[in-house]
Amino acid sequence: TAALTKVKNAKKLTSYKVPATVTIGGKKLKVVSISGGAFKNCKKLKKITIPASVKTIKGNAFKNCKKLKTVIVKNAKTLKVSKNAFKGCKKITFKVKKAQIKKFKKKLKKPGGGTCLGVNIFSRLFPSHLNGIQKSNVTLNSIQGLLSNRFRLGGRNDRGKCNRKELINLYTYKLIHSRKLAFTLAEILITLGIIGVVAAMIIPTLVANTNGAKYRSQFKKTISTLSQAGRMAQSQYGFDYAGTTAFCPQDPSTGGSQHPENILSFCSLLNGTLKGTTYYGKHTNIPIKDGVINAESGLNQYKFIGKNADWLYATGASGFIAYQLADGTIVGFHPDAMACELPVGQPLTNNYIKTKLSVCIGFIDVNGTSLPNREVTCSSGVNSIDPGSNCVVKNDSKHMTDIFPVVFHDNIVEPASGASLYVLKTAK
Repeated sequence: TAALTKVKNAKKLTSYKVPATVTIGGKKLKVVSISGGAFKNCKKLKKITIPASVKTIKGNAFKNCKKLKTVIVKNAKTLKVSKNAFKGCKKITFKVKKAQIKKFKKKLKKPGGGTCLGVNIFSRLFPSHLNGIQKSNVTLNSIQGLLSNRFRLGGRNDRGKCNRKELINLYTYKLIHSRKLAFTLAEILITLGIIGVVAAMIIPTLVANTNGAKYRSQFKKTISTLSQAGRMAQSQYGFDYAGTTAFCPQDPSTGGSQHPENILSFCSLLNGTLKGTTYYGKHTNIPIKDGVINAESGLNQYKFIGKNADWLYATGASGFIAYQLADGTIVGFHPDAMACELPVGQPLTNNYIKTKLSVCIGFIDVNGTSLPNREVTCSSGVNSIDPGSNCVVKNDSKHMTDIFPVVFHDNIVEPASGASLYVLKTAK
């Protein structure tokens, strides 16, 4: 057998694997020990691997290897670590096979040789506790009282011949190994807490972005569908929204059966050009899916939730009549909607809509009966379609909602509010 006494250029090494065998004089010998001082003052050494053949690490073998961080032990079951083998080292982590940890720890508890490693790593775990110990007389009992709730200690024989500093380090070594077996509850809770905070920051933004994209796309699609219905009615039946001469009845069965060949109304126009639609008369007649009670309205029916500041509030939107399209979108309009014409050359302005086309105002709820059932609003600027209003709708749940004011005229449907206009312009 052979002992490793010195390594060539050892002081320049950052990592080293101790060989399991060496050849001397033509004979192959097993390396069974690392002699004292073999790696002394190797201040660049960070990692060392101890093969299974090594049975003993002598005292001062790794003295003052201050950058040594990791010691990989291939067979801790048979390894004996002598007193002060790692004296002067800091923050070492021993990597030992899981099945061998228990026996390795027991060996370190035995008095005499192998109990004191001389490694001061207690401060990186509990620095405040270390300071308290250094200022008082250290006894085995004081350490047991400090650490008994953190790991299992041995009996009084653990003290052996260790001095005050080495005694602290012995129990620190055992504590580190117990921590390496698994994550502690505190570590798990901290990790979950961090994940929760990150999720709380990210998820609302992701939901707002997803809903915003969905609302924009659906609004653009529905505006196009209603405008196509106006042009189709003009082509097939000779009238559009401007050519209507009758009101839609509020009775669902009557309005739902009107046909453009018999009467010229909004109901007959939509009945004759769109498939899969359902006319409900007053929009509050629309049932919520599965009859679930609406948490805000307290009803099991659809409700347009408006506020004084909303663009639609003053238009009598609470009394609008409505259709539900095949895709679930709700289209509401004034019960007196008729003859909705914009004279040639007349610009469409906020004031003109609210005065001359007031009965031609309607809304599109792109989310159907699902909440929030609130009107889209400007996060900055004025909620008007007039030039210079500079309405901007922020992509959040407060401003980017699901109801969009529109105006019907001639053979087209257009945004009636600044917020609706902004969303349509920014839709892809």
